[in-house]
Amino acid sequence: MNTEHLAFLVVIAFAVLFAASLICSWVSYKKNLRNYERFLKKYREQGLFVDSITKVSEHLGFLFFYLKIAFFVRLLKNKKIYAAKGVLVDERCYRYIQSRPAEEVKWMWEWRRNYFIQSTLLCITLISCFIHSVVYNY
Repeated sequence: MNTEHLAFLVVIAFAVLFAASLICSWVSYKKNLRNYERFLKKYREQGLFVDSITKVSEHLGFLFFYLKIAFFVRLLKNKKIYAAKGVLVDERCYRYIQSRPAEEVKWMWEWRRNYFIQSTLLCITLISCFIHSVVYNY
């Protein structure tokens, strides 16, 4: 087996790992979709601010699953978020989400971890594919 074939097998291996991570993310998404809907309903019942990206992504499917929770993860991490130019999100939003028990928000951390693993594997796959095509003149 020459180096070109070996390099191609590396690209294929990363592509398979990316596909596997995509499947794992989809399973996690389907498993926790009810948790997301329940959480969002409770959050909205409190009359708290929801950003526009979360509002739009609520109607989108699996491919946008990270956008559904990005706002809430930033609240959990106590990051500064602006509701409008120069206007910070109400402190009640931070207090509400940080007061949730860990069991109620652990699925968010799972979705976030899955997203970063999936994104990393996609980047590695694309980079290895690019390197293979440049080195072997494809």
